[in-house]
Amino acid sequence: MVARPFQTETRSFADLLGNGRAYAVPRFQRDYAWDTDEWKDLWEDLIANLDGKHPDEGMHYMGYVVTQAPDPHDGLDPKTEWLIDGQQRLTTLSIVLLAGMRLLSLWADEGKGETPEANREREAELRRRFIGHRDPAALTTTPKLALNRLDDEFWRFHVLRARAPAKGQRLYPSNRRMWRAFEFFERHLSETFIGDGRGFALTRFLADRVGDQLVFTVITVDNDLAAYKVFETLNARGVKLSTSDLLKNHLLLVVARGAPSDLELAERLWTEAAKALGSGEFPTYLRHFWNAGHRPVRAAGLFREVRAETKDATAALELLQALFEQAPLYRGLDTPAAPLWTREQRPYVEALSYLGASQFAPLVIAAGRRSVETDGMTAILRICLVVTLRHHVSGLNPSALEEAWSNAAQSVLRDGFLGTKRLMPHLRPVYRDDQAFEHDFSLYARDVSRHRMLLRWMLCALEGATGAPRPDHDEPGLTVEHILPRNADTADYPAFDEEVRDDYVHRLGNLALLIGSGNRDAGSRPFAEKRPILETSQYRSTRALAAFEDWTPAAIQHRQLEMARHARQIWRLDT
Repeated sequence: MVARPFQTETRSFADLLGNGRAYAVPRFQRDYAWDTDEWKDLWEDLIANLDGKHPDEGMHYMGYVVTQAPDPHDGLDPKTEWLIDGQQRLTTLSIVLLAGMRLLSLWADEGKGETPEANREREAELRRRFIGHRDPAALTTTPKLALNRLDDEFWRFHVLRARAPAKGQRLYPSNRRMWRAFEFFERHLSETFIGDGRGFALTRFLADRVGDQLVFTVITVDNDLAAYKVFETLNARGVKLSTSDLLKNHLLLVVARGAPSDLELAERLWTEAAKALGSGEFPTYLRHFWNAGHRPVRAAGLFREVRAETKDATAALELLQALFEQAPLYRGLDTPAAPLWTREQRPYVEALSYLGASQFAPLVIAAGRRSVETDGMTAILRICLVVTLRHHVSGLNPSALEEAWSNAAQSVLRDGFLGTKRLMPHLRPVYRDDQAFEHDFSLYARDVSRHRMLLRWMLCALEGATGAPRPDHDEPGLTVEHILPRNADTADYPAFDEEVRDDYVHRLGNLALLIGSGNRDAGSRPFAEKRPILETSQYRSTRALAAFEDWTPAAIQHRQLEMARHARQIWRLDT
């Protein structure tokens, strides 16, 4: 029989926390992150069907929870499982219960509605069933849920005790969110359950609606690789889970087991690298970084590859150190004005940002890791731009780029940068040759409203190729004019019926640079009225348009063929 890497079953919230079960959020997993929007959604789910008129609609599905049996080295009680995914939901539901329990305690103290003894007994039973065992002498709770290292102390000493933090107390943002969640649910529960019998009604709501009617699919795995396989499956089904969280847990756990004295350093390296990039960019950076030194791997296979090569603390720390060191360089690819770029490098970084591509990033990361000198980095950025632009203009599948960039990156990481010609054997499979690129460029078209900065940059480069000074594409007042207007009247442009107009209006040969009031003056006028405006332009490529007697598909194609010849020379590598 084939061993199963995980088991699944359906459990209610009460079942999750029953039979002596307890859960610990991995020490390095993300902090409590839910906020007002998530609390409101949960509250609306909880009070749906509160009137009880439709009991068959009472059950509510809460999604997946992923748990993992602890390793003997982890120091957990054998009955405690790691909570790999689901901590936000389980923590928030526990907060709902704790807020309700404080109300029962307050009502008992005030003697409202029912006997104090009844409400105290209800509060104690809810605590035992859902929260954990309470020491009657120390008044502390051994919780069924333990949070990560930044949240657990606040969880134990404030939330579980329903004790508000002192004014001015320094708290982590996640701690503040937990207490705000407590106040949010306490307020909503208090406003919902009023009048005589409130203690009974509130307890029934917490025990039945929260405890019994909220249902989870629980997936129990036996190791972190099985956990990742589950994550892959859930991601494929549209369930958003974090690969970077799992990688962080793995790397820091390896360090904790093998070099505990370096744990603080390891965590700081990860945190600072993530902070430099932002949570949205970090997973992509991880993959580009890995591809700079290894065979290219897709996002789905990243964890498996990293795990296989970081089995001891030394390997994990080396990876964390390199991730930290190269994070500013990677972030700089989205920040052309960053001080790490020289005056010569900045135009290439800026143009790459207009193209919106990132597949080339492993090559830049490899250059950073190899400490390639300034001139070499400038040459590498130009290589990235030319290959990316030719690929973009040709409209080829971008997925083909990853292997080529990874191979080039590994060459630089291994040997250093030895010139463009030494990289071309790795890049030639994705480098569009001159003849094909010129042909593709002669047909290139993009919507100005969506690609304004890219088109301004290209037109300025083409202006410079005419022998005129190259304009600054960021110059105030610089605009891109459609010679054939997007809403052209057929009477003004008889060579273009509606179908032909749609084919030509976004062609690069139909676009021209104007500045100041020129674009506004030209507007949607007939070409004969635009010619005097174009003829007086400060840009040579725009003035040349006045030589056309009429504006027709043939005129656009003639102009764009000339542009393509210039483009072939501007964006070309020495192969």
